[in-house]
Amino acid sequence: PRRSKRPLEEFRYIEATLAPSALLEGRSGLHALTLSGIAISIRRDGDGHLGLAYEESVLEDVPRPSLDQILLALDGVLVHPNFDGLEMVQIDAVTVQYEDYLAERAWTVDGGRVVLERSGQTLDVRGDFVLLTGRADVATVALSAKRQIGTETLSLALSVDGIPSQEIATQSAALAWLGAVQAPISGSFRADVFSDGSLN
Repeated sequence: PRRSKRPLEEFRYIEATLAPSALLEGRSGLHALTLSGIAISIRRDGDGHLGLAYEESVLEDVPRPSLDQILLALDGVLVHPNFDGLEMVQIDAVTVQYEDYLAERAWTVDGGRVVLERSGQTLDVRGDFVLLTGRADVATVALSAKRQIGTETLSLALSVDGIPSQEIATQSAALAWLGAVQAPISGSFRADVFSDGSLN
């Protein structure tokens, strides 16, 4: 049978920055990672919970890890002695397929860039993407998130520019009124995301 790829093997380009002082002390010395070229899929199920998979997992129809499983795995990496000096991960050329079973819609964002930075026990994530809406105008999405390692909640801020109002209206009951606006929307939204993928 064909061997399944590991997630890192999905990237077209990987560059690592090492700290010589850590190498001399017998540690991995990994300080920063730059990755490029990956497609991932995010799915919101009928209960509003989020799950994530990278491209090959989608094709093989394997179970998608939930947000709490992803956060637990991320914590395991960040507290491992080989990665205790890792302060920054940058991922370029990211394509995201977002399937929303609750709203019965799907979107694709392309040309994304995500940067994760760690300072002590705090993780900061920034990202920007172009949303493919099928219209002439360009729609963009920028996000930022902050989380303490080991906690089950992250704070999310989302800024959109030129997103059709009907698309935003599907994401929350509080935003449903935007469905009647019939115009591109620009603005910012904030929410807390819990480990089960639910929003507040």
